[in-house]
Amino acid sequence: MQADTTLEIPLVDLNRWQLGSDAERAAVVKDVDAYLQKLGFLMVSNHGIEPAVRDAARHAAHRFFALNASIKQAYACPPDAYRGWIGPGLESNASSYSESSEGDADVLIDLKEAYSVGPAFAAVEDYRKRAPRWYAPNIWPDEVVPGFSQALTAWLHAADRCTLILLDILCSALGLEDGWVSAHCRHPMATVTANLYPEVRQAGGWRVGAHTDFGTITLLDRDTDNGLQVEVAPGQWIEAPRLENALTVNLGEMMVLLSGGRWRANPHRVAARAGAAANLSLIYFHDPDYDLELPAQHDDGRPVTAADFLGAKMDQIIQSPDASA
Repeated sequence: MQADTTLEIPLVDLNRWQLGSDAERAAVVKDVDAYLQKLGFLMVSNHGIEPAVRDAARHAAHRFFALNASIKQAYACPPDAYRGWIGPGLESNASSYSESSEGDADVLIDLKEAYSVGPAFAAVEDYRKRAPRWYAPNIWPDEVVPGFSQALTAWLHAADRCTLILLDILCSALGLEDGWVSAHCRHPMATVTANLYPEVRQAGGWRVGAHTDFGTITLLDRDTDNGLQVEVAPGQWIEAPRLENALTVNLGEMMVLLSGGRWRANPHRVAARAGAAANLSLIYFHDPDYDLELPAQHDDGRPVTAADFLGAKMDQIIQSPDASA
C-alpha cells in the first residue's frame, strides 16, 4: 500500500486478499481499516474486471451517446425509476450535499449525460412490489445499439464480484458476522451508470459538483483523467490519480453509518478544466437490500431502511427538465 502521510489515495492489490496467506489477509484488513479512518477512497488492482469486458461496455455506451437526442429520448429514464437515459441538465449531485461551498447547489447542474441500468434478479417480483423504484426493469436500447444489454450486464456482474470481495474485507475490519453480505445483499439496490462528460471548451463550473455517495461502495473506471478531486479536509482538495487497469473505490454514507462513524465518505467533485477532452466513466454503485435497517431513525422513531435513505438522496439529485433553463 502506498504511503499515506500526505493523504494520497493508496493502491490495494486484491490478490493479497484472495491469494495471500492468513498473515497477508490480516495485513490487508488492518491497512484498509486504518486508511479508511482517514480517507474513504482507495484504488484497487487485480480487481477481476477483464479489459475486454470493460472495453465492450465502453464501446456500447459511446455508440448510444453518439445517437441523436431524439432517438435517445425513447429510452429516457422514467420518473419512477432510475433506469435508462438521463439527458444533459437533468441531474445536480451537489443538491444532495448540504455542505457544498461551490455556490447555489440548486442550480449547479451536472455537465454530463448518463445511462443507468441495474441487476436483473430471478424471482424478484416480491421485491419489485415492495420497492418498485429500485427493482424496476431495465430499459435496453438494443434495437439501436445491438449488444448494449450484454455489454453493460457483463460489466455489472464483474463489478459486483469485485464489490463482494471488498465487502468481505470491510466486514472483516468491522467484525461483522461472516454471513452479513449474504444476509443483507441478496438483492442489492445496485446501479451501473455510464457517464459521458463532453469536451470542456471554456473553464468554469464543475462537471459534477461536490457531493458524497450514498450507498456502501462505489467502483469507478475512467478512460482518461476526468478531473476527479477529493476533499481530504475542509477546503483542502487533492487530485484523484488514474492508473491503467486500476479502479477507484470510495465509500458511501451508508457504509459510514454501518461502521458507526469509524470510516469516512469524502466529498468529491469533477472539475471542468478548459480543454479537457470528452470522458466516459463506468460506475458501479452498490447499495444493500432495500429493507436493511440502518443505525438511524425517522423523526417518529421508525428505523431508516436502505431504501428510505437512498430515496431521499436521489430525490435531491433529480432535476426537472427545465431546471437548467
